[in-house]
Amino acid sequence: MPHQTAQQKKYTYFYKIGIVSLAMLLVACDNEPKNQQKSENKQTTSTTQRIPSTLPNELPHNQSTVASVVATNPLAFNQAQYAKQKDEQAQAFATMVTTSMARVASSKNDVCPKLLDFQFVSQSISRQNEKMPQSQCEYFVFLDAGDRLKVRVTDDVKAELVSPVWFDFNNGVFTANTFDRYTLRVKYNGTRYNPQNFVYDVVVSKNPTKDD
Repeated sequence: MPHQTAQQKKYTYFYKIGIVSLAMLLVACDNEPKNQQKSENKQTTSTTQRIPSTLPNELPHNQSTVASVVATNPLAFNQAQYAKQKDEQAQAFATMVTTSMARVASSKNDVCPKLLDFQFVSQSISRQNEKMPQSQCEYFVFLDAGDRLKVRVTDDVKAELVSPVWFDFNNGVFTANTFDRYTLRVKYNGTRYNPQNFVYDVVVSKNPTKDD
């Protein structure tokens, strides 16, 4: 190999450095789109995994979900609450109307339903010679929580509660769990054909004593 001068060695050194730098630059430029694509793919995958958790049909049906829905859509909650209040008001009005009609009917022996209006904590109401216009007749009774109710009827008649709970008075005394209007139903339970305007007696005792 011919002997290189100091100047030639200097040029050769910088030439090699330039070649290496250019090669590194080309490699970096070639890898940059791939790294960017990997980053975009990773971000897309992460976003795709998060989407289902925001969809309503993927949310769990529990209290926290309901609370979040209420928080995000208070208008829908207010509309549901308003509809519920209107329904409760309609039911209360219907109860008031039927109770008023039953109060008027209580003065007659052949009109149903009737209201049994207890004036005392412990009281018995006896209705004799009642006429059953159909195969049954109903009586409304208001009870507080803890009140007891006992019913005695004549033969061929069955007595039971039908609302808001069911109870057969052949099983004894009924105890109310909450304040409400309770519906007592008496119906013909004889073996022969139900006669028209069947006559019967009924005694309804609220919080009965030993003598009732």
